[in-house]
Amino acid sequence: MKGKFFLCVIFLSSLVFSFGFAQQISEDRDVMSLREIKVLIKQKEYNSALEELYKYIQEKPKDFDNAQKLINEIMKKRELYFDYAQQAIKSNTENPEDHETPSKIILEMRKIENNPPVEIRKMINMLEQMHLFKYYAYLFDSIQKQSSESTLAKNFTQSVKSIQDGFWIYKDEFYAEYKDNPELLNSVTEVVNNLNENINSVLQSRVKSNLEKNVNEYVQAITEENYKRALQEYEDVYKDFEEYNLIISKILENSSALVALQEQTIDEETEVTDASYLSFMNYFILGLPSYVGSGLLGAVCFEWADYVEQMKEATNKLIQKYTDVYVANVPKNLEVSDVTTLLGNHSNYADSIAKYCVLARDVNNLYGIQESTLPFNYPVDFYNDSYNYLEKLCLQNESLLNLAIEVDMEIASENITKNRFTESKEDEQSILPAQILLFANTSKNINNLFSQKDRLSLSSFDWANEYNQIDATQNQNEYVDNQKKDFGSVTSLYENLLEQLYQIKKKHLISSWQNIALLDKKYADNFVDYATLLSEKSVVLNSGLSFRISDSDVRNFYSDVNSVNNWDIDSSDKNALLKYKYSGISKDIILYLDEYIDTAILNLTNNKNELSENKALYESSDLKNYPLESISTCVSYIDTSINKLNQLKNQNFALLQEIEEALQLFRVTKDDADSILQDAKDVFAQGDFSRAERLLQQASEKYALALSYCEDYELRQRSDEERFNLAQNIASAKNEIVVQESRRLYTQARIAQNNDNYDEAEQYIIAAINKWAETHDEENTEFEDFRNLVNTAISMKTGRTLTPADPLYSEISTLLSYATGHYDKANEYLKKGDKKAADKELKSALNNINKIRDAYPINQDASLLLLKIDKIQNPAKFEEEFELKINAAIAGCRRKDTQLESYNLLMDYYNLAPDYKGLKDKIYNIQIELGMRQKPVDNSAATQAKKLTREAQRLFNSAGNDVAKLNNALAKINESLRINPNNNEAETLKDKISTKIGASTTIVLSAEEQALYNDAVVKLQRGYVDDANIIVNQLLQNPKNGSSKLIKELKKKIDARL
Repeated sequence: MKGKFFLCVIFLSSLVFSFGFAQQISEDRDVMSLREIKVLIKQKEYNSALEELYKYIQEKPKDFDNAQKLINEIMKKRELYFDYAQQAIKSNTENPEDHETPSKIILEMRKIENNPPVEIRKMINMLEQMHLFKYYAYLFDSIQKQSSESTLAKNFTQSVKSIQDGFWIYKDEFYAEYKDNPELLNSVTEVVNNLNENINSVLQSRVKSNLEKNVNEYVQAITEENYKRALQEYEDVYKDFEEYNLIISKILENSSALVALQEQTIDEETEVTDASYLSFMNYFILGLPSYVGSGLLGAVCFEWADYVEQMKEATNKLIQKYTDVYVANVPKNLEVSDVTTLLGNHSNYADSIAKYCVLARDVNNLYGIQESTLPFNYPVDFYNDSYNYLEKLCLQNESLLNLAIEVDMEIASENITKNRFTESKEDEQSILPAQILLFANTSKNINNLFSQKDRLSLSSFDWANEYNQIDATQNQNEYVDNQKKDFGSVTSLYENLLEQLYQIKKKHLISSWQNIALLDKKYADNFVDYATLLSEKSVVLNSGLSFRISDSDVRNFYSDVNSVNNWDIDSSDKNALLKYKYSGISKDIILYLDEYIDTAILNLTNNKNELSENKALYESSDLKNYPLESISTCVSYIDTSINKLNQLKNQNFALLQEIEEALQLFRVTKDDADSILQDAKDVFAQGDFSRAERLLQQASEKYALALSYCEDYELRQRSDEERFNLAQNIASAKNEIVVQESRRLYTQARIAQNNDNYDEAEQYIIAAINKWAETHDEENTEFEDFRNLVNTAISMKTGRTLTPADPLYSEISTLLSYATGHYDKANEYLKKGDKKAADKELKSALNNINKIRDAYPINQDASLLLLKIDKIQNPAKFEEEFELKINAAIAGCRRKDTQLESYNLLMDYYNLAPDYKGLKDKIYNIQIELGMRQKPVDNSAATQAKKLTREAQRLFNSAGNDVAKLNNALAKINESLRINPNNNEAETLKDKISTKIGASTTIVLSAEEQALYNDAVVKLQRGYVDDANIIVNQLLQNPKNGSSKLIKELKKKIDARL
C-alpha cells in the first residue's frame, strides 16, 4: 500500500507540474473534499482539481482509489483535449485558408476545459487569432444572409430564430475579456435577456395572433365585397398594429442600450471594432444594408409590410373589378345612349369606387404607425395620390354626364321640330328660313351650356395634376406597392366623354349651317355629279377598255343614253396591253351632255339668285362669327358648281375634236388596209408568194392600226377571216418549194462533208435549216443530226489553220516563215555533216515554233514542222517510235480531257506520213467514234431502215388528210433516215409527207394579236425591252403563236437585248 501510494504521489506530482504550475502548492490550505473537487471538474477547472487531488491523496492516502478515479476522469478529458489540439494544429498546417475546421475544433476544446495550461493557452490564442475570428465573421454574414432569405421568402419566424441562433458569437470572448467588470457584464446580460423576451413576444404574442387573424378577416370581407365589415376589420387591424409597434419600440430601445454599453467599452478599450459581441448583437437587431430584410427589425418590418400589402392587394383587386365594371357599363357613345339611365348607373359605380379608394388610402397609411426611427423607408404617397385621383375622377364623370343630359335635351327638342318640317307639305324652299332659325337657336343654347372645353379638361384640376406629375420611375420599392396606378381606362373614358360632348356641340353647330345649305348643294351636286359621271365615261370609252362591249349593250345605248351607267366600265384594267376604243359612242355621249349642261346651269342660276335674296336675313344671326360654313359659302358653292359644269363642257368640246380626228384616221387607215389586202390577193394569184406574204403582213398592221383608233366589231371579224384564209393559201403554196429547196441544200452539205470540206458543209446545212424554218415551226431532225456531226468535225479542227482574217495572221505567218527557214538550213547543214550548225538552226526554229504554239497550240503547220524537226534530229529513233506515237494518240482520242489534242496530233502524223500503213483507216475509225463521220450502215441497219420506209409508205398511202397519221408516217421515215442517211427512197417519201402535212408556221396574227405585236415592236425600238418582253410573253400564251415567225423573231431580238 505504501508503495502504491508513493507511486501515485510521484505520478500526480509530475502530472501537476508538467502543466507548468508556477505557483507553490499551499500546504497550509484546507484540503477539499472529493465532492468539492468534483465541482471543479464539472466547472472544467482541471488544473485546480489536480492540485486539490494531490493534496487530498497526501492527506488521505487510504481513499486513494476514489481519488484515482477522478484523476482518470481528468486524464481522459485531457487526452481528448490534446487530441483536439493536435487536430487543430494539423488543420492549420495542411490548409491555412480553412478557418472553419480549426475554429470548430477550438470551440469543442472550450467545452472540455476552461483554463488550460499557459503553454497550451498560447497555442490556442494563436489559432484563434488566425481562424476563429474570421470564422465568426463568416458565421455572422451567413446568419444575416439566411435571415434575409427567410424574410424575403415570408418565413419571418425562421428569420427571427436564425438571428437568435447567432447570439453566442463573441459572447465567451466578451465575458472573458470583461470578467473584471461585473457591472458591465450584468448590464449586457440584462439587455440581452430583455431582447430575448421581446423576441418571444414577436414570435408568440397575442398581438401577432390577433393581427394575422384580423388581416385575414379584412381580406375576406373585401373578397366578399362587404364594405361595412371591411371597415370594422380595418379598425381592428389598426389597433393591432399600434400594439405591435410597442414591441418594435422595445426592440429599438434594446438596440440603443447595446450602443450605449458599447460606448462604455470604447472608453475602457479604444481598439474595440465591429468584430465584437455588442456590435454583432446590435447588427443582429438592425440587420445589414447589404442583405435586404435581415436582422430582427428586417423580419418584423417586412412582416408588417406583408400584412399591409395583403390588405392593399385585396383592396386593389376589388377597386380594379369595380373600375372594369364601371368602364364596361358606361356607354361609350353619348349620341346613341340613354344618358339619364346612364347617370344613375354611373352614380352607383362611382360611389362604390370612391369609398373603396378612401379605404385603400387608409390601409396604405398603416405604414405611418411604425416608429419613425426604423431603418426602413416605406414611401406611400404615390399609392395615395393614385387612389385620390381615381376617386375624384369618378365624381367628375358624374358632373360631366349631368351636363350631357342638358345638351341631349336641347338636341331632342330640335329634332322634334325638325321632324315637323320634314313632314310638312309646304314647299321646301319656303320653309328654309324657319329651319335656319331653329338651328341657330339650338346652337346658341348648347354653346351657353358648354362654352369652354378647357374648363372641364383634367389639366384644370389640382388632383389630376398631382397624379400626372408622379414620376413612375422614382421611389420604387419591389417589396411595397407604391406604384403609380394606371387608370388609363377611366381617364380615357372621361376624356372620351368630354371630347364627345365637345364634338356633339361642334357637330351640331356645323350641322345647323350645313342644313341651311343642304338643298341648294344637293341640287348642284346632282347636276355636277351626273355630268361628271357621263364625261368620265366618255373619256374612258375613248381611251379604251380592256374588254369589248356586247352588241346588245351598244344597241341599248342608242335607245337610252343612261344605259351606259350600267356598263361595268370601272372594272377595265388600266394597265391592259390591249385596249378597245369606243370613240363613236364617246362622241354621242358628249353631244347629249352639251344640252344637259345648258339646262343644269339655268336651274342652278335661278336657285342661287333666290338664296342671295335671303342672304341678309341669315347674316343678321348672332352666329355669323362662327368659323363655320355660312350662307355666303353656299352661294359660292353654287357658283363653283356652275364653273365645274362650264369646265366639263369645255373639256368635252376638246375631247370631241380629238374624237373626230381619231374617227377620220380610222376611216382612212381602214380603206388603206382593204386596198393592200386586195393587192396581196392579186399578187398571190400571180404566183409571187413571198410578195403576197409581205403585203398580207402590211394589211394586218393597217387593220390593227385602224382598230386602235376606233373599235369596229364587224371590221375586226371580216378582216381576220379574209387574212387567215389568204395566209393559209400562201403557206400551202410556199411549203412545197421550201421542202424541195431545203432537200437540195442538205444534199450539197453531205457532198461537201464526204469531201472533208466541213466549212462548206456547215454553210449548206445552215442554209437548209433556215429554208426549212420558213414554213415549219418544228425542227427537221434529219438536218439537225447532220449539223451536229458537222459541228463536231469543225470543233476538232478549230485553230488548226491560219486565215488572213485572224488578228495575229501577219505575226504568226512571219514566225512560221522564220521557223521553216531555220529548218531548211538545218537540213542543208546535216547533209554537209555540220551537226553543230544544224543544231543551232533547229534551236532557232524551235524557238519560233514555241511562240506560234503559245497563241495557236494546235496550229497544223507549226505542229507538222515540230514533228519534222524531231525526225531529223534522230531519224532512227523517230521511225522506231512512230507506231507507238500513233497508238498513243489514238488512245488519247478516246479520253475526253485529251481528245482534241490527240486527234490533231494524229492528223499531224498523217500529214507527215500519209502513206504510213493503216494510218488512214485508223483515222477514219476514230472520226466515226468522235462523231465526225456517220457510221457505215451494215446489212442489219439497212434492212431495218427499209422496213421502216415501207411502214411509212403504207401509212402515207392510207392517211389522206389525217394529220395524225401523216405525223406518224413522218416519225417512222425520220427514224429510217437516222439509221441509214443514204436511203434515197426514204428521202423522197419524207419530202412527200412534209409537203402533204403543209406549213406549220403562222404568217398572220389576229387583229388583236397584231396590235399587241405592233406595240411590242415600238416599245423595243424605244428601248423599253422589259415592256416588250411582257407583251411577247402574253402573245406566247396562245399555243398557236409559238409557230409565228414574227413573234419568234421578235422574241429573239428581245432576248438578245435582255
